[in-house]
Amino acid sequence: MNSLPRIDVDTAIDGTSFPSHKRTLASYLIASVFIADIAAAIVNTVLMLIALFVVGFGISSGQPRVNAVGADAYPRGTRPIGLSWAYGVGRICLTINPTTAVGGV
Repeated sequence: MNSLPRIDVDTAIDGTSFPSHKRTLASYLIASVFIADIAAAIVNTVLMLIALFVVGFGISSGQPRVNAVGADAYPRGTRPIGLSWAYGVGRICLTINPTTAVGGV
């Protein structure tokens, strides 16, 4: 059984010469605009579900591009260490943020 083809920002702008950081930015901008729409569409379930779908589209198409942006940002010799540090700091912030955002520790 074949899976559905992946449709994301890269597919939408395929054949163009956009660098990876601009593609990632486009994905996250799409998601951020519709995150604001989720709050505005809270009374209309259909609009809220459409906004949630577009947010998922933006984030899931942008997240794999972060690897490409990181690979472009670091020189070849330090790329593995730089990306490992970036992922490690991201994980730490991901763990700490929910506790501090709600007034925890």
